[in-house]
Amino acid sequence: MRPQPGRTRAPQLDALAVDDLEDGSLDDLVPSTDLDGLVFRELTVDSADLSGSRVRESLFERVNVAVLRAPRATFRDVRIEGGRIGSADLYDGVWESVRVSGCKLSFVNLRGSELRDVAFTDCVIDELDLVNASASRVSFTGCTI
Repeated sequence: MRPQPGRTRAPQLDALAVDDLEDGSLDDLVPSTDLDGLVFRELTVDSADLSGSRVRESLFERVNVAVLRAPRATFRDVRIEGGRIGSADLYDGVWESVRVSGCKLSFVNLRGSELRDVAFTDCVIDELDLVNASASRVSFTGCTI
């Protein structure tokens, strides 16, 4: 079914089998890594660097990060639930089938990123940079920006 003119389609998010995820640790949060099928719960860190990393089928729950560096990173089938991120440098990345819900985000830099099927739900975002980003089926439901 084709969308009607003037109407947009909602993000199409794949299900995440959280029961099958393995526990991740702070040692996993390094640049140019593959994070696949991991869950990170109730972590609080000053900074995390995932520059150039590939994050797939993973859950970040109630994670508090003052500075998140993840330029040129790929996030696919990822859930970020609860928690707080101060500064998030996510430019030139790829986000596909990503849900961010119930989060407080101070500065989100998605400049030049490719976003497909991304849903922000019930988030507070102080500043959002989407300059030169490509967005398809992206929603901000119940959010304050």
